[in-house]
Amino acid sequence: MKKTSGKKPGFSLVELLAVITIAGILASFAIPAYYSFLQRGYVADATSSLTRLANQLESSFLDSRNYANAQGQCAVPTDDTSDYFDIQCAITGQGLNQYLLSATTTARFDQEKTYVYSLDNNGRRQTRVFINNSETAHHECWLVSNNGACI
Repeated sequence: MKKTSGKKPGFSLVELLAVITIAGILASFAIPAYYSFLQRGYVADATSSLTRLANQLESSFLDSRNYANAQGQCAVPTDDTSDYFDIQCAITGQGLNQYLLSATTTARFDQEKTYVYSLDNNGRRQTRVFINNSETAHHECWLVSNNGACI
């Protein structure tokens, strides 16, 4: 007959705590990276919508020689508003021959900062960053990540 040492099979409390600690450390890196990945996707969606609307406005300009409809508003609907961005179109200039498209982040995108992505009739891309309604940064490109990468 075999002698048993009296030790029951299973995990000790120390082993269990070590596994939980390691999982917590890994999660502390993975969760922020995941949210950053999601935000980059939302930015890509918003900038894609701005580009698509600009193309539609240019097509309208070829037909009517201005960017406005009969009411003097943007000739294309800006119903691309999502949970993360509010897209607007402003017609400016004499003869209604200039536009400014903008995509403004909602509170669901970022609780601390507001990002405004814009595109005008000259193809100029800009990103403005606001904290508490005060502009903190201005980029002559579309900011796509927190490290300052632009497109």
